[in-house]
Amino acid sequence: MGRPVVHFEIGCRDLQKSQEFYSQMFDWKPQPMGPAALIAAETGGIGGHMSALGHEPHRYTIFYVAVDDVAAYLKKRKHWAAKRLSHQ
Repeated sequence: MGRPVVHFEIGCRDLQKSQEFYSQMFDWKPQPMGPAALIAAETGGIGGHMSALGHEPHRYTIFYVAVDDVAAYLKKRKHWAAKRLSHQ
């Protein structure tokens, strides 16, 4: 079995419009959480959040994947020429 996606993030230009769209499209119920909106996990799914950064990139999607050894996966990504975007 592969590594599980444990969280997702949707970036948008207009948080209010995006909340309305996803609420109507998927029956999600986003809850305000500071400058973002939390999307609670439903049965059989995962939770995530939406945010509007106020600068580029306005539209993006990030998937967070659980791994047992972060350093090993960072080393492994070099084989695929993947770039590290965060230093956290």
